[in-house]
Formats: sequence, C-alpha cells, structure tokens
Amino acid sequence: MKYLHTMIRVQNLESALDFFINKLGMMEVRRREAPEGRFTLVFLATGPGESTIIRSPDQISVELLQEGDPLPPQEPWLSMPSQGEW
Repeated sequence: MKYLHTMIRVQNLESALDFFINKLGMMEVRRREAPEGRFTLVFLATGPGESTIIRSPDQISVELLQEGDPLPPQEPWLSMPSQGEW
C-alpha cells in the first residue's frame, strides 16, 4: 500500500501508538521531541499485514485506500448501516 502522509493530534500518545502499531500494523520509523516537552512528533510507516480496524482511540475514523482492484465488502461493514456526516 502506498501511504502518503497525515498528521493527527492525540490525547494519549501511548494509547494512539498501541492502536496504530499493535492493531493497525504500522511501525515507528522515527521520533522527535520538541524543546521543553511541548509536543512529540512520531513518524509511522505502513508494514505488511495491516489490520482492518478503522477507528483510533481518539475516535478518529481512519480510511486506508488500496491501489488496484477493490476488495469485496466484508463484515462487519457489509451489514452495518452508514453513520455520521461528511
């Protein structure tokens, strides 16, 4: 999968990293601590075998698009009604 770039602000870095690394299958490639501990930048990259989990611990919907032929819809999304607004 070709993943370009996104930036999100999280409330709990460890919880967010658990989601993106341990559940979504991404890997941390580098980290940058800002002076005086104001913020931390964590750079993640996709790895093989990504999970199909969509929401982060901060309730951010994550949509990953696949290049090429689309996959057929699968549960739980197949029978789930649309929710929310764009």
